[in-house]
Amino acid sequence: MFPFGFCIPCEPGDASWRGHQERKLRLLTLWRDGLERQLAGLNASINTLEEQMRRPAPGADGPGSGSVWVESREAPQ
Repeated sequence: MFPFGFCIPCEPGDASWRGHQERKLRLLTLWRDGLERQLAGLNASINTLEEQMRRPAPGADGPGSGSVWVESREAPQ
C-alpha cells in the first residue's frame, strides 16, 4: 500500500470543496496565462508578416530594374 502522508489530508465538508475549487482556479489561470502569451506571439508574427506583404517585393521596381535581392550567408570555417 501507499506510505502514510502520500495523500492530501481531507478536510471536512465545505473546506475541502473550497480548497479543491481554489486549486482548480489557480491551474486554469496558469493555463490561460500561457495561452495568452502564445496568442500574443502569434498575433505579433501575423502583424509582422502582413506588414512585410504590404511592402514592395525586393527587385519589383519595375521591368528592366537592376536591383536584385540576394541573400548571402557565409560558410562556417
